[in-house]
Amino acid sequence: MSTSEGMLFCIYDPVKKSSAWVALNETGHDYVVRSSDPANDRVTLESRGQVLTLVLRASKTAAMTASGREPPGVNMPPGVNPADEAARLEAISKEVRRRRMLREQVEQAQQRADRQNGLRGPPQ
Repeated sequence: MSTSEGMLFCIYDPVKKSSAWVALNETGHDYVVRSSDPANDRVTLESRGQVLTLVLRASKTAAMTASGREPPGVNMPPGVNPADEAARLEAISKEVRRRRMLREQVEQAQQRADRQNGLRGPPQ
């Protein structure tokens, strides 16, 4: 990122699971950014005596519908028909609803049986 004070680089440390914005040759971290190649989105840094070249991670974006879901066909593996995938997902959704309904029916039947047997809740 270009600032009025020069370039800053956001370096993420996966071991510490933290990131920091650092300037070129700035000390005070476990690493020092030694050079940058903005045209190729790369920085070279030194960490614990090793020289590493880091490349900016490509962003992952996808189109979304108004419902917040990806439209069918977005980010699908090659060879997958969007209509077939939509039908498969609909079938899964119907099966989930069917199983929930059955589970609720069993719970309601159990509650009725418990009431008929004089049980009002779990034993304490």
